[in-house]
Amino acid sequence: MGMSRFFSLAAAAALLLAGFAASPAKADVVGIFDFSTTYDGGTLNGDPLSGTMTLDVGAGGVVDSGTLTISGIGLPGVLTMGLAPPSPPASAFQASGGLELFGNDNVFPITANGITFGTGAPGSLAGGFTLQFLLGGEFDECSGTTVCGAIGGPGFGGGAQKLGATTISAVPEPSTWAMMILGFCGLGFMAYWRKSNGSALAKA
Repeated sequence: MGMSRFFSLAAAAALLLAGFAASPAKADVVGIFDFSTTYDGGTLNGDPLSGTMTLDVGAGGVVDSGTLTISGIGLPGVLTMGLAPPSPPASAFQASGGLELFGNDNVFPITANGITFGTGAPGSLAGGFTLQFLLGGEFDECSGTTVCGAIGGPGFGGGAQKLGATTISAVPEPSTWAMMILGFCGLGFMAYWRKSNGSALAKA
């Protein structure tokens, strides 16, 4: 192995180690997830609702803390909701006394018990609304393998508005993007090095 190739491989290894060192292991995993859904029924039936969840997931998938930023028709603007405590969410707005929002376990991936956010919970920026996602929905508005749920608040007459099937997708963290870009740069460098080295050998 030539010295130039040795130093190239050593430099690539050093970059990878530096990337791992910059991302220390944590007990909890922070995940960012985009979601999109529609209202299911009433005057808003079929209208879109979307937003982003940031979840701090600990042992057993239990979400220790989190926020949800949501926007859509029927809301007074963009709302930021905090993770509501389990069953019922006492620190969040409860539609019809909380009857529509019960039994949540705040586990991710979302279970049949659901994960609940409220604008009266820690991390919130405004008051008045509660949103719960769960498998199947409390009123069986979707299949048991599909995430849907309900949103409650003053914009819905103090009751709850059902939500249809919800799509949830992970958003790569900045550190993940950085590692991917670093990997592509490394591949490009190795391809360039091999091409240059091959041309030099062909001329020799």
